[in-house]
Amino acid sequence: MHRSGTSAAARVINLLGVPFGRGRLVPITDANPAGHWESWELQDVNNDLLDAFGGSWAGPPVLSDGWELDVRAVRLEAAGVRAWNMVHPEEPWVWKDPRTCLTLPFWRRIAPLEGPAIIIYRHPDEVAASLSRRDGFSSAVALALWERYNRDALLAVQGWPVLVMPYDRLANDAVGWAGDVRSFLTDHGIRQDATVSAADAAGEVRGELRHRRTEGALEMSAPQRRLLEALAEVDGPHTRFVPPQLGEPSPWLGPLLVEHGRAYRQEMVLRSELARARSQMGTVINRTRVKVLAYKAYQHVVHRDAPHANHRPSPDPSPTDPAVSTGQ
Repeated sequence: MHRSGTSAAARVINLLGVPFGRGRLVPITDANPAGHWESWELQDVNNDLLDAFGGSWAGPPVLSDGWELDVRAVRLEAAGVRAWNMVHPEEPWVWKDPRTCLTLPFWRRIAPLEGPAIIIYRHPDEVAASLSRRDGFSSAVALALWERYNRDALLAVQGWPVLVMPYDRLANDAVGWAGDVRSFLTDHGIRQDATVSAADAAGEVRGELRHRRTEGALEMSAPQRRLLEALAEVDGPHTRFVPPQLGEPSPWLGPLLVEHGRAYRQEMVLRSELARARSQMGTVINRTRVKVLAYKAYQHVVHRDAPHANHRPSPDPSPTDPAVSTGQ
């Protein structure tokens, strides 16, 4: 789930010697000043997938079983294969993108994915507080996103080697976290840089971690409380992951996220239009500024030359002038 320490976790794995792959990484933002460590090309496909079904990362669409065979997903298979082959032409690699919690069935269909996978989860109160600070999301929306992403993630990696670890461990004991990850990856044949210790890798990201606890607890639904318990139950390494019994999701989960997704998309459109209007206004203002400066420069030149124009020397008297010829 977003705001769960996935960027720092991915960076630790990368520093242990597992490359991110080729192509561009998502640029640094104020929310992630140390970097997102996400492939821009693969994220684009994930965004296109969610958009094709009428959603986004902030308002995931309802995806029924077998959605990856829907024509809307099939149309994006060629783009997905191209992006995958460009970013990950060879192993080993690490791929991080929270959206993949939602879209992994699509990628399992078109790419050679067999795991291992690492799921890092964070207490929903802390995720909600972070989303509120960064995006202004309400607690209800943030908890719904937390529920949807974590449920989908647990179900999507069935049968894979999986390591489930809490954000608290990464924040409070980054060296121990990195050591456990190294052992897990080694056990499953993922090549790493043997010259880099877990302590070295953890030391590089320690400053990126912010462990903020919220005051008080948010009101969670029964399915959300069960999900938090289930994540704790499966904490640790699994050779062949079996998802825990989760029961039904919160009954309002789908409708709430769909409605929030609509509002979020409208907000993004309005922000885009506002940015375009500001850019156009800035262009007009700059043109006006140039004209004003040019006019001021012109006036300066005119006023600078004006005294010389008013004090030109008198022409020599003409020898025919009566005052000169008579000597008067």
